[in-house]
Amino acid sequence: NINQILSLTPEHQKKFLKGWLLQGDAEGISVVSGSLKKPPKLQMKNKLSLHGVSIKNPEQKIDLSNVSAEISQNEAGISIQHAKLMADKKIYALDLFIPNKSAAPGTLKLDSKEIRRSAAYHLEGPGVVIREAKGSFYGVSSDFHGKIPRLSSPWVGIQGDFNTHLKEVMPLKNLGLDGSLRGYFVLGGPWNDPKNWDLKIDGKSDTLFVKKLKLEDTQIQVRMGRRILDIPYLHGRFYHGTLGANVSFDLSDKKTRFGGKIYANHIDLHALVQDLEVKQKDIAGTA
Repeated sequence: NINQILSLTPEHQKKFLKGWLLQGDAEGISVVSGSLKKPPKLQMKNKLSLHGVSIKNPEQKIDLSNVSAEISQNEAGISIQHAKLMADKKIYALDLFIPNKSAAPGTLKLDSKEIRRSAAYHLEGPGVVIREAKGSFYGVSSDFHGKIPRLSSPWVGIQGDFNTHLKEVMPLKNLGLDGSLRGYFVLGGPWNDPKNWDLKIDGKSDTLFVKKLKLEDTQIQVRMGRRILDIPYLHGRFYHGTLGANVSFDLSDKKTRFGGKIYANHIDLHALVQDLEVKQKDIAGTA
């Protein structure tokens, strides 16, 4: 039984198991080396193989199934290698090293069809400091750093740079959006509850497309807090003129309410209709 094996974990490492529920079978080997005449200097190395294990953490809303992994423990720390698991019907691969000493660096690598993430971190009190991390998340690439104040809580605070091609962003597919967007972001909140994030994004794009319509030299600000997603500033060049907007979305209800304003100045109508799906293309003037 996996819980019987985990009961052999050193006391200072059992804090990582708090709040986690594990079920399934495992195979374990413990190797003790040193002189029996000097018990305090005995060294222990543990190896654990998991197959088809389920792991849950109700507080963090984590439910993992079909977990397989090779876990080893020695004086340096805990190493999880070649791990495979399923979460929300998606398969992930994981490699993780948890150091014994807070000053020592730890590493993480997480891959799936939609996510590629690697990070270097160190332990600090009950939490983790993310020294540097990089990768892609549903089509958005980023480099960031930050902090997880308590491992027993899903709250994270991170900030860094991002860039993306809009047509590759999973939630935006089939909306007719295209072009690249880059910028800086600051995020705080529970990683598993995006509607309760505090989020700030400042982005820029040389060219954005909405269907066939083109917006150039675009700047955008996104702010989110208290389940309100706000775009207070969107501005760019639009067919020899300018286009701007501010929009707000209320995410507190199942039916997302929104409101906003769009304004345009000195738009070249002849240039605009060339990219519209209309039969009459000989329109001229400005608006």
